[in-house]
Amino acid sequence: MEISNIQDGSEILEVAMGSGEMFHHLVQANPNGHTVGVDFSANMSARSQAGARRNFPGASAHCPCADACRLPFPDARFDNLVVCYLFELLPQDDVYKSIAELFRVLRPGGTLTLTLVGQHLAIFNLLYKVCTKVAPAFWGRQVSSSVPDLLTEEGFDIEVTEYLRQGLYPTRLLRARKPR
Repeated sequence: MEISNIQDGSEILEVAMGSGEMFHHLVQANPNGHTVGVDFSANMSARSQAGARRNFPGASAHCPCADACRLPFPDARFDNLVVCYLFELLPQDDVYKSIAELFRVLRPGGTLTLTLVGQHLAIFNLLYKVCTKVAPAFWGRQVSSSVPDLLTEEGFDIEVTEYLRQGLYPTRLLRARKPR
């Protein structure tokens, strides 16, 4: 949340919100704005929508089911985009498509905040490689080192890169901006 630079009163979109933990924080930080969260799973979208209605009854928060490669929003709709651990689970072609969609729906001057599985701990990388062989659909693949180049190729300017650890689990945070 800190590097996202969310301002109350914004138009915010979280893509691949899963069970809605980050969405909850986004709605809380944006009580006077409009917060949208999408997930490919209709069940996850419904669960997050129910939680938003229960916890923030007066907030403008919506959770439609949508594909990150074909977002159902007009061009330049959102001030801020938030994406947590999506690209690791997508086939490479869909990574390109979803980055193009993120660029399309973000307003000029808007920010994109990404959370990626980090690749900066050698022991974790080895464990990750083993886990992806056991359960590839759950673990996906590491893309933290390639995504920044894909973002800049699409036209984003990367402003912030941070690394953190949650126990042994490394995370890379990126904030990128769409030029005005």
